[in-house]
Amino acid sequence: MDSLINSPPVRPYRIGFLVLPKFSMIALSCVMEPLREANWVSGYPLYEWLLITPKGSHITSSNGTCLVIENNLQAVSNCDMLIVCASFDLEQHSTPELLATLRKSAMLGMILGSIDTGSYILARAGLLDRCRATIHWENATGFAEKFPKVILTSEIFTIDKNRWTCSGGSSGIDMMLHLIRQQHGTELSVGVAECAILGGIRAGQTEQRLIKRDRLNKSDPSLIAAVQVMEANLAQPLKVPVIALQIGISQRQLERVFGKFMGVTPNEYYIHLRIERARILLRQTSLQVSTIAYSCGFSSQAVFARVYRKHFELPPSKDREV
Repeated sequence: MDSLINSPPVRPYRIGFLVLPKFSMIALSCVMEPLREANWVSGYPLYEWLLITPKGSHITSSNGTCLVIENNLQAVSNCDMLIVCASFDLEQHSTPELLATLRKSAMLGMILGSIDTGSYILARAGLLDRCRATIHWENATGFAEKFPKVILTSEIFTIDKNRWTCSGGSSGIDMMLHLIRQQHGTELSVGVAECAILGGIRAGQTEQRLIKRDRLNKSDPSLIAAVQVMEANLAQPLKVPVIALQIGISQRQLERVFGKFMGVTPNEYYIHLRIERARILLRQTSLQVSTIAYSCGFSSQAVFARVYRKHFELPPSKDREV
């Protein structure tokens, strides 16, 4: 295959992937494979990569696949860039040794990144304060509550100086294509994208989630507008007549729309949105139950607990233990 670059680098650019238990296999694959393909398409060893675990041991992904990884935290010093790959049990994995390693790497000027929920680990080390960063959308609410100094985005990946954070899933491909383009040009990044049979290369500013029409799988403009108003007012819920007035239809018409497309009343759907947000806060933060209740628009902790039990068939305190 003809090379797309003029000459090989002095040495390959070395990227370490710090893999934590229950990591996402798809997220890890999507940041590793573009590097292999860049070497193949270019005809040069542009990149090297190594997998690292805190202790250097067997590690199991969230889908049950087991990897044997020999490199421990001492191998971090051999990297030009380090990407934290995490998914679950984030506080448990934020050990003093791991956080100290990340802080030392930052002091030495290493580029630090993350995929999926790895941003939590970087933030826990204080390395994302006053930086723009992203995290998987399911964890965004709890992350924002816990780390208010981080400028959280909803982008598929966000780059702020030497902090590269990625929301996970397939978006890791886009972030690595950006790295390849930055270091070796557009022609090579396009060649890698074509090798991976991608339909296009997404910009970092691309929103993680589907547009509301596709997410709801409904196209009625009144329904979409009403849901947008509800999601913007979870802490201080609006009355249904006020929502109808804001989107320019009658209350009766709004109720018909929700009945037809969602099978529930507007108020029932609104409660569903608020209680789902409450569950995220319960599972991802250490906020008191009363604080979560009020932040999700419930008048008291008792009312919140009653609605929560009805919705999930267990009290909030038990769900936090899950």
